[in-house]
Amino acid sequence: MDKLNDFDFHRTQIGYITECVEPISGIITVRDSIGYFENDPELQALPVELEQGYGVLSRDDLEQDKIGFRNASKPVSSLNLHQGNYESINSRENIRKLFLQIAGGELEELKYYVVYHNNNLFGVVSLHNIIRHISDIQNWEVKQARKMQQKVLERNLIEDSSFRIQADIRLSHDLGGDYYYSAHISENLSMISCFDVNADHITASMISVMIDAYFKTRNYLHELEKEDVEKLILGLNSLLLEEIPQDSSVSGLFLFIRKNESKVYAYNFGYTAPFFILSEEGKIRAKKVSAQYRPLGVEDIVIFRDAPQVYEMDNLKSIFIYSDGAEDCLNPFGEKFGMERIKNCLVKNFKKLGDGFSSILYDELDQFRHSAPLVDDITTLVVLFR
Repeated sequence: MDKLNDFDFHRTQIGYITECVEPISGIITVRDSIGYFENDPELQALPVELEQGYGVLSRDDLEQDKIGFRNASKPVSSLNLHQGNYESINSRENIRKLFLQIAGGELEELKYYVVYHNNNLFGVVSLHNIIRHISDIQNWEVKQARKMQQKVLERNLIEDSSFRIQADIRLSHDLGGDYYYSAHISENLSMISCFDVNADHITASMISVMIDAYFKTRNYLHELEKEDVEKLILGLNSLLLEEIPQDSSVSGLFLFIRKNESKVYAYNFGYTAPFFILSEEGKIRAKKVSAQYRPLGVEDIVIFRDAPQVYEMDNLKSIFIYSDGAEDCLNPFGEKFGMERIKNCLVKNFKKLGDGFSSILYDELDQFRHSAPLVDDITTLVVLFR
């Protein structure tokens, strides 16, 4: 059979996956039709020209039901061919739209469909291939979105004469809601923030993009340097309260580094408590900063009831931030990794915070969970003070 697949279709159009072959006449015998499939091992289905419209003869019909042996001398038109109202299936039709029409009952659910191009018969496509191709498109789109998300995060790390940042995210799915952003607001003020979006992974990724757009738009318009830091947080909360689904929320941690004061101000909105590594009286100790406020996007915040937690930079060696995916990591027996294991790992390896500590923690997490999948995204971010 001559293949007619020389058309320029986009991957989202039904013609892209249509098997383009010329029809056979309904008056030929079943024995003769078997020859077409024997001569072309890749051929899966043939359109059959009937008195009214077209039917479809498939390789599966001939092989599985053995109709070729029982009806060898009969005309193909005598068989129970896949028939329906095909005129509405155009080669330029969007594949997702077509599938929704089938799923919604607007179009009869058949094993095969005849496709038209410019009002002429074009070829045959199976429902199986439609479903499989939709899955392929979704996988491709998710991978593209993941690449974009990764590029966004790579540009969100700043460096300064007084500190540097190392960050890493391990996703439980191709897309996720863990997100971080840092920026120099002014000569003496810098912001470091981490977020964990509480929603399904696709919704969470969209919300993280919204948060990124919020900060970068203000930065581009030079509004960050004009805005009080608490108003910046209140503005983000108002946006999330208005835009995200009611069953979603955003846990967030904000660190504002004021170099002229040599202080770090911490605001914690339901985020996993980070470790502040302090040097006091010649001793190194790790102190956790617990959440002061409810997650963002849950309630309207007019004024901050509690003052931020403040740390002197002279005593501050580093800050280790991680999302709750690390604590919630499960082993095959359903046991959580927990905060104590993270703390023990930190105590044993705090000298390596600036040199691969995240890899050490991830190795311990992998050994702990063994074959169990990640249940949540994991972010690790280290702020190292010079």
